[in-house]
Amino acid sequence: MKFIIGRGETLRERLLDLTTRPYYFDPLLRSKVVVLCVLNDDTTVAGCGVRGIYNIAHSLYVKEEYQGRGIGRKTWEKTVSVARDYGFNFITGVVPLHHDVAWHLYSKIGYKEVARLKKYSIRYIMLPFTFRGELLYILTRLVCSKLPDMLLTNIVDSIENVVHWCRRRLGR
Repeated sequence: MKFIIGRGETLRERLLDLTTRPYYFDPLLRSKVVVLCVLNDDTTVAGCGVRGIYNIAHSLYVKEEYQGRGIGRKTWEKTVSVARDYGFNFITGVVPLHHDVAWHLYSKIGYKEVARLKKYSIRYIMLPFTFRGELLYILTRLVCSKLPDMLLTNIVDSIENVVHWCRRRLGR
């Protein structure tokens, strides 16, 4: 097993070998850092990407027939390692509120809850790597804790609308 690291767009063909499902393929394609797990026979079996302005770590994808072998964990660990090496201060993500097993795993790794968005039924989480990452976590948590859930949700909706508008304007 080996790992291939690059930008999503440069790894397009390998990503197509991994999955054509838009839910997984599109965010990985837009990632600024992608880690692919490749077997010795050159079969791509897993991928994880870090994308966006706020270092959002896309959910890990492992081909179904390779799940349960620790490949996902190794790919995730490599992604975190690469993000640190690239100088990222943190990684953020989301976990469904009802998914206690996932939250337990993320919290064991070191993720911290920033906020809960009830409208979307998600926890917004952050894994700080550096002192700056810790400071940003504290600041973000403080701001989110002072905003009512509805206002926080409206802010997220507004940001999402701006992002979609920009993508349409740029043709992406």
